Amino acid sequence: MLGQPSSFCKYARLIAWAPWPMANREILLRGYGDVYDGNSVTIFSTDAEPGTTPDLNVNIPTVDPYNSHVNVHVAGFHFAPVDEETVLVRCMFNLDPNIALLPDFLLNIVVNKFCGVLLNLLRFHGSANKMKGSEYEKRQAESSSSSASGVEKDVYKKIRVRLAENISRETVAENLERYATEKQKKMYKEDVRKKEAVEAAKEAVEAAEAVEEAVEAVDLTQEGETKNQ
Repeated sequence: MLGQPSSFCKYARLIAWAPWPMANREILLRGYGDVYDGNSVTIFSTDAEPGTTPDLNVNIPTVDPYNSHVNVHVAGFHFAPVDEETVLVRCMFNLDPNIALLPDFLLNIVVNKFCGVLLNLLRFHGSANKMKGSEYEKRQAESSSSSASGVEKDVYKKIRVRLAENISRETVAENLERYATEKQKKMYKEDVRKKEAVEAAKEAVEAAEAVEEAVEAVDLTQEGETKNQ
């Protein structure tokens, strides 16, 4: 990380290894995240220009001459909650890796596949049981501790406050229609149907167990009355 001028803004330098004869790829990024349109959260990044930013007190280095600069026009994620347990995640990448021999259509295929891999990783690591004891849970605890300071102090609390000020049940209820594709809407409705079927089955099992317990209680009562006679 090159610098963090505010709680929701960071500058970073990333270097990706590339096999010979290709040069390693280097990225200079300015990342920023906030509540978007009052109903969701967007994290986006774009190229950071080399030089010093006096207002932000961040020094952006020049790209190593042995590396090839990846131009990131815009890249990021959009997180839109659609109910209390489900979030619609979209990722967007508009970049140029500066590979002269790679046709644009092939680059688009690679980027699309890369986005799919990222979304699968988010699904895998984004569940509540994965959060327990994770590095992210540790960061949240450290941010709230008395030893934290500067832009990292209470950053997760600030995020919750900003969300609470902007997002409402009404806006969340509209997110599926506003942002999801027809395929995503169909998948979501199918998931809801499956969850409802599972809940109905649980209720049926619980009801059957309750009836069974009631019958056993009646049998025991009758057995006790018979013995008393």
